[in-house]
Amino acid sequence: MMTAVIAAQGWGQFSAAVVGIVVVTAYKNQILNSLDLSDPSTVDSCWRLIIGLGAIPAALALYFRLTIPETPRFTMDIEMNVHQASKDIHSFFTDGTFGIDHEKVVQRAQGPRASRRDFIN
Repeated sequence: MMTAVIAAQGWGQFSAAVVGIVVVTAYKNQILNSLDLSDPSTVDSCWRLIIGLGAIPAALALYFRLTIPETPRFTMDIEMNVHQASKDIHSFFTDGTFGIDHEKVVQRAQGPRASRRDFIN
């Protein structure tokens, strides 16, 4: 799971192996002392901890993907709000901040509607 979450950065397999080694090393004495095969609770807790730690990068990625602001291009092309897009660009280049004024009146642009003919030409 950890490999699938962080694989795009190239560090997924390495970090998953390191976490697995650290957790198994931490539980080494308990695993060796409980060699009774009818009670796999120590190994079960190791796997639960590894899977739980693997969910942390996924939760962080989900949080950042949900809280990142929209780009001015999306605001202009999809939401058709040219005024807000130009305001976002201006505020980014002047003071480096990004904000949305929800009390402003939205000015929508009238753009052409896409059709199947657009894919042919």
